[in-house]
Amino acid sequence: PYAIAVAKSPDGRDKLYVTSERDSMVQVVDPGSAPGAEPAVEGKVLKDVHTGMHPVALLLDRAGERLFVANAGGDLV
Repeated sequence: PYAIAVAKSPDGRDKLYVTSERDSMVQVVDPGSAPGAEPAVEGKVLKDVHTGMHPVALLLDRAGERLFVANAGGDLV
């Protein structure tokens, strides 16, 4: 991963956004069980979001609803 952003869902769980520069995508990842839950569950990829070439930076808006992706290979956001 080149960049990671974390958003909280309404139920308090984290959702991770992880860049894959090689694959030109951002993966949405559920990192696992809610805090304190038993048994612990390892994270899983929920979705692949294809971006422009070389996503290298991520920024979530204050509400955690919109993700901005900076792509170095195409000079795009």
